[in-house]
Amino acid sequence: MTDVKRARFELEGDNPLRDSERNPKINIFCEKGDYLFAHFVPNVRVRPNRPGFWGQPQVEVRVRADSNLDNHGWNRQGNFLSMDKDSVRRLIGTAVFKIELPGPGTPDNIATFSPAGLNLDQFKNACHLKPKR
Repeated sequence: MTDVKRARFELEGDNPLRDSERNPKINIFCEKGDYLFAHFVPNVRVRPNRPGFWGQPQVEVRVRADSNLDNHGWNRQGNFLSMDKDSVRRLIGTAVFKIELPGPGTPDNIATFSPAGLNLDQFKNACHLKPKR
C-alpha cells in the first residue's frame, strides 16, 4: 500500500496552441492508489463538435502516442476536456504524445507533450496504471 492519499500529476505542453500565449496542460488525478480522472487544459476556447451518448458536449480529438493514432470523443467541461483512461495509459512511457484539436488551421491546433517529464515510479505508486502499447 502507498502512503500517498491524493496525487496530482501535471504535464505541460511543449508549444502553445493557436491564439494562446500559454502552453496546454494535462492534469492526472489519483486517490488512494487508484486512477480517478485526467483533464486536458488547452488554454484556448474549444467548441464541441458532436453530442455524446447522453447528450453532453463532446470534442472529437485525434491522439498520437508514438506510432499509434486514434480518434477519441472527450467531454467538454468548461475550460478543459475530460480524457479517457485509454489515452492516459497510452501517455505513460511514450516518447511522442500529440493531441490534435478540430478547427481551422489544424497544424496550429496540435498540442505536443514530452511525457519523459512524468516520473514513472511516482506515477506507478500513486495511480497503479500500466502503460498501453
